[in-house]
Amino acid sequence: MADSLLRLPLAHPKTALENLRLRYDDLCSRKDFIPYEFNLRLPEGLNLDTVLSYLPPDFFTSPPPPTDKSAGPSTVPTTPHKPNRPAFALALMGWEGLSDKRIGAVPNSASCHTCLRRLGLWMFKSKEVDPETNTILVPAPMSHLDPLREHRFFCPWKNGHAQRNPGARPTPKGEADKAGWEVLAQVLKNDAYLRSRGAAAARSDTLHARSKSTNVPQSAPPTTLSTPGRPTTAGSGVVGRGHDGPLPAFGPGVDEEDEDEATTTAKDKERWARLRRVKSLFNTKAGSKLKRTISRPGTGHSTLKGSGAGAGAE
Repeated sequence: MADSLLRLPLAHPKTALENLRLRYDDLCSRKDFIPYEFNLRLPEGLNLDTVLSYLPPDFFTSPPPPTDKSAGPSTVPTTPHKPNRPAFALALMGWEGLSDKRIGAVPNSASCHTCLRRLGLWMFKSKEVDPETNTILVPAPMSHLDPLREHRFFCPWKNGHAQRNPGARPTPKGEADKAGWEVLAQVLKNDAYLRSRGAAAARSDTLHARSKSTNVPQSAPPTTLSTPGRPTTAGSGVVGRGHDGPLPAFGPGVDEEDEDEATTTAKDKERWARLRRVKSLFNTKAGSKLKRTISRPGTGHSTLKGSGAGAGAE
């Protein structure tokens, strides 16, 4: 029963992100007491840069971070938010600012609202540091801060058995149950993967819609005349049909679809008139030549004709 009461609600990504942002903002309000990053001793399996890459792009800016009201209205233009890495690491481990019911916020302390552990931040921050080399000039009372070890032993932020859901699948042999901070990191990773898949699908849909809107329908191919051996206008080729289909036409004047009916009829008449004139020339030359050959004496034709006549007379 105690395990079910202490289990952290981390399965819902939206709720987990909102609570993480609240803890982070609460710690950033105590930034003067937050230890430096080199004062922290984080778990070996935690890569802070990797976890930061899992966050949504507007995690630190939506909603806007709280402003210091004591400083008055700011006239400095807004710049991209640079995350406070030590504050984010503490928030990832379940820590947030300490608040007392009687005195309100305690600026130099943090607490875990799950195991009710309180932590004096001022004990772990180096008192004097060289800003250029980050060399510690005056050390803190404590050598370092291990935010995971500072939780109580039963806290689900560090106790995987307390965080494990009894209805979940059995843990594979050789693996330990994931603590709360590991479950939160996995939830952030899964959420980042789903966002990337959704963004890729949205880009694909946008490109598909854009390609459809800019697609120009192709015009129908020009029709090809199939009259075999039909002559065209002067200087043009002949449009006909070969063994494999319509033969191409070369030269100007082959596109007769643009001409009106009257012009086409006149051209057809002109073509047939030319053909008749050419035919009449060939017929006249052939007839005169045949007459000259038959009337010439001494030829085989004249002899054959005369002998035939004589034979008929006999």
